[in-house]
Amino acid sequence: MVRSAAFAIVALCAPLVGPSGTQPTTLRIEALSRQTVRVQVSSKPAAILSNDSAQAVAQLEVAPPAVLHVADSVRSIRVLVSGFGAVRVELFDGRASAPEPLVSEGRDITLARAKNGRFFRAWTVQPLVP
Repeated sequence: MVRSAAFAIVALCAPLVGPSGTQPTTLRIEALSRQTVRVQVSSKPAAILSNDSAQAVAQLEVAPPAVLHVADSVRSIRVLVSGFGAVRVELFDGRASAPEPLVSEGRDITLARAKNGRFFRAWTVQPLVP
């Protein structure tokens, strides 16, 4: 009886903790202007998940604010703003030990994964000056 109760507690708590206890890598996109912008997000290989779709895709278009999930197999992420405006991108790397996100602001942002597994800014085009 005690053994089955202990097993039930462990079985119920397991989905909350996850298999390895690491957080998933998430990409948060926020608009820096008041006007509505559309953002095209692409990854190589195809492994971006949004809350709206259950299947990983190579490219999708979102309207900020948006939160996307990035698979561990992704080597690069490109964020491209359509129209006038710029975005702020925060990448929370679940595999890295640093609690601070990688932050980039601009219109055309490319993040790449280094050999150590952490992302870095490979390319950034700053917003247009008003």
